[in-house]
Amino acid sequence: MEITRTADADTNFGGTTPTLSSSTPAAATTERSEDPDMTLRPDIAAWLGDPPDPPLDADQADRITDLIDTLADRWPDPDASNELEAAMYGAVQIVLGAVTLETFAENHLRALYAEREAMAALHGAVLASATGARSPLPGSEIDLINRARLSRTTVRRIIGR
Repeated sequence: MEITRTADADTNFGGTTPTLSSSTPAAATTERSEDPDMTLRPDIAAWLGDPPDPPLDADQADRITDLIDTLADRWPDPDASNELEAAMYGAVQIVLGAVTLETFAENHLRALYAEREAMAALHGAVLASATGARSPLPGSEIDLINRARLSRTTVRRIIGR
């Protein structure tokens, strides 16, 4: 069983990020629905969207709830909601047995290599934009900083100043 995570950063499993408090696991237990078929807190169930098939057992539901509460405490800043959701996604996939830790590690390494290649390409583009009369839009250091969205130190290092 796997829950699909969309690439759109503004979209998640149920369309809304759960309202997670810094509650302790004991408090989380008391916040659960009285419905005997509902083993997750309503905010987490809404975030997951459609119920998993096969249904979660009580241990999985408790573990997901505890993990999501722990992760919410680690990413309390609303500006870090994408990171929080990614962490929650990873935790749920492991609890469900849908994805392995090794798969997440491989994905992370691929992303690191892609970031390094993208930075190298940007490095070359900044250097080419900063030098020579053939540069299509030669500019000042400030212009390069703004266009490349890099720090002044990084741009100066790239252009050799």
